[in-house]
Amino acid sequence: MDVFTEIPELSGSVLTIGVFDGVHLGHQALLARLREHADRLNLPAGVITFDPYPDEYFSGRVGEALTLPEERHALIGASGVDFIVCLAFDDHLANLSANAFARMLQPLHPQAFILGPGFVFGRGREGRSDTLAQALAARPMIEHIASFVVNGVPVSSTLIRNLLKGGRVEKASSLLGRHYTISGQVVSGKGRGRSLGVPTINLAVHARKLLPKRGVYAAKAYFEGVKYPSGVFIDTSKDTRIVEAHLIGYSGQDLYEKVVTIELHSYLRPPRVFRSDTELRNEILKDIDNVVRIVGT
Repeated sequence: MDVFTEIPELSGSVLTIGVFDGVHLGHQALLARLREHADRLNLPAGVITFDPYPDEYFSGRVGEALTLPEERHALIGASGVDFIVCLAFDDHLANLSANAFARMLQPLHPQAFILGPGFVFGRGREGRSDTLAQALAARPMIEHIASFVVNGVPVSSTLIRNLLKGGRVEKASSLLGRHYTISGQVVSGKGRGRSLGVPTINLAVHARKLLPKRGVYAAKAYFEGVKYPSGVFIDTSKDTRIVEAHLIGYSGQDLYEKVVTIELHSYLRPPRVFRSDTELRNEILKDIDNVVRIVGT
C-alpha cells in the first residue's frame, strides 16, 4: 500500500474521505465496501485522510487519538486499500471551501465515492456529497454507508473514547474489533517494582494517544513477536501519563529503549494507597493471579 502526503495523478480511482480514528467496525465495513466497489470497477481503492486530525486542530486538545497516524495507516492497509493520501490539516486546508477541496481531488479522477453517515467537508462543514458530484468532471457515483450498529447503538470513535475513559475496555474492544493497544519505548522508572520482587517496565507513550481510565488492567505485552500476560498500571491523574507493566514470566535482559505494545483486556481495579510495601506486594500478587485467570499464561 502506498501512502502519499500530496494528491497523486491517477487515471481513475474509487475513494473515501474521513479521519478513520480507531479503524473500528464501522470503518472496517466501509473499507470493505470500498474494496468491493473498486474491484468491480477494476480501479485502485484510496482513502483521503488527515494529520493532525481535524478535532485536534480545532480544539487544540491532545491525548484523544485512538490510533496514531502510523497505527491507523497500518490498520487501513490491512483492509486491502491500495493507497492512502494523508493531507496535512493546517490553516490552509481548514479554510478551504468545499468546492476547492473537491477540485483538489481531480488528479485522482475518482469514478466513485463510498462515504460514511453524516459526511460533510470543507470550510464550515459546508460541503455535502452532492458538492463532490458537481465539482468533479467525471460526476462520480456516490454511495453512503449506513451507521454500523451493535446492540442498537451506532459505533463511533467518540463512543469508543468514552468507553475507554470509563475503563470499559472489553466493550471498547468489541466495537474496535480488536483489543485496544498502547505502544511506547521503555524508559527508566523509579525501580520500586524491582525492589518488591515484581519488576516493571515504564513506557513513554506519545502525548496524542488516548490513555484509558486510571487503574490496574489485565493485559498482554508484546515485543519482537512474543507476548506475555501482564499487569498494567495506568495513571492519568492531573498532568501525569504513566504506563507501567509487569511482564509475567519474562526474565530476560532489560528492555530499555525497546518498543513494547500493551494489549488491554480487562479493567481490574482502581488505584489504592497502601500502608506498607508488604501490603502493596500482596495486592500486586493478587493482580497477577487475576491477570493469568483472564488472559492465560
